[in-house]
Amino acid sequence: MKKYISVALAAIAFVLLLPGETRAASPSTAKATEDRPAQALLGKVLLDVSSHGEAWYVNPQTHMRVYLGRPDEALERLKDRAIYVSYGNVSRIPEDPACTCEPEYRKAVAGMVLAPDDLVGAAWYVDPATGARRRLAIPSDAWEIMKTGTPASAATLRAIPVEGEPAIAKTAIARVKDV
Repeated sequence: MKKYISVALAAIAFVLLLPGETRAASPSTAKATEDRPAQALLGKVLLDVSSHGEAWYVNPQTHMRVYLGRPDEALERLKDRAIYVSYGNVSRIPEDPACTCEPEYRKAVAGMVLAPDDLVGAAWYVDPATGARRRLAIPSDAWEIMKTGTPASAATLRAIPVEGEPAIAKTAIARVKDV
């Protein structure tokens, strides 16, 4: 019995002393590292300044980015990610950024696309920078939101995974064969 305990302790000590690049990260550590760039950018429209100025939306629900494309495509992609609420809740968010009403609610829905469940075809984007709502009904509305996006480098965009693409493993697995 003592032999098995000493072998187990030796194996644990060996794994702990492996170089950093072969040590596997725990899922919680990997998730926290992966979400850091996205956390500060949740709900924002990012403009790729290192390329052709493509617009990306960082979805606050998935913490992933969505390519917006042209204004008509952007309108559909944003509406596809809408949260359905009552028009009463949408109207709690002012269109005027200078209004200071309902600050907690505005902060809670910042960056989200809200679609009233009692109105057909209507949607509103809650600008995380101003806390004001912006209409999303026609492609030119999406274009206005895209034009006022936040500039982002290619490195920043690479740090945020793309919705719909398979996740890339960021850890290495080491198998101990002999102790």
